[in-house]
Amino acid sequence: MISITPPTSLTRLLYCSRRLVLFTASLLLLSACGSPHNTKPVQNNAEQRSATAWQSHFDRVVAIDHWYARAKIAVIAKGEGFGGHLSWQQRGDSYEIDFVGPLGIGLMQVSGNAEQSTLTLPDRPTYNGDSPEQLLHAHTGYQLPISQLYFWARGIANPELPHQLELNRAGQLKGLQQLGWDIEYLNYRKQQGLMLPTKIVMIKDGIKFKLVRLDWQAMSAGSS
Repeated sequence: MISITPPTSLTRLLYCSRRLVLFTASLLLLSACGSPHNTKPVQNNAEQRSATAWQSHFDRVVAIDHWYARAKIAVIAKGEGFGGHLSWQQRGDSYEIDFVGPLGIGLMQVSGNAEQSTLTLPDRPTYNGDSPEQLLHAHTGYQLPISQLYFWARGIANPELPHQLELNRAGQLKGLQQLGWDIEYLNYRKQQGLMLPTKIVMIKDGIKFKLVRLDWQAMSAGSS
C-alpha cells in the first residue's frame, strides 16, 4: 500500500515559487527576442543606406565620359620619388593625358582609345601599342595603372573586373582593391554637381602613385 502524504504549506509554497520563476524567465526570453533595440538591425540599416547611396553615386558618375581634369602627382618607385602635374582630356573612349615632370622624364603624353595607345616622350619617336601600361613599361620601365584611372580617378571601380570595396558613411569609396592595387580615397569635394575625389593614393608592389588636388572641369555624359 502506497502512502501519499498531502503536501505541506512549505511544499506548496516552493512549488508555486518555482512556477513563478519559470514563467518570469519565459517572459524575459520573449522580450529579448522581440526587442526593437537590437544593435545588429541598426547596423544593417546603416550599411543598407550606405550601399544605396553608393549605387546612386556610381550610376551618376559612371555615366560621365567627357571631362577635363588637372592634378598634382607624385610617384615613388625603385627607391626614387618624382613629382609633377597631370592634365587629362577625355572624350568618350578617347583620351589625352599630359604628364609634366614625372619619372624624371619631363613632358610625357599618353593618348589613345579603346583599340590603341600612343606614348610620346621628349626627343624620342612616337610609340604605338595596345595599352598605355605596355608602352610605359616598355619605354620607361615603370608600371602605372593609366587605363584604370578612367574609373579610379572618378572614385568608382571598374565594374567589369573583380574588386573589393570599402565605403564611407556617405556611400563613397573609402578604399578599393582591384588588379592588385590598393587604392585609398582620402578626400572628396563637390565638383560639377558631384562628390568627386581630390586626393587618391594607389599602391602596388613597391610603387606608390598619388593624385592630389584633383580638379574636375567640363564634365558631361555622352556629348561630342
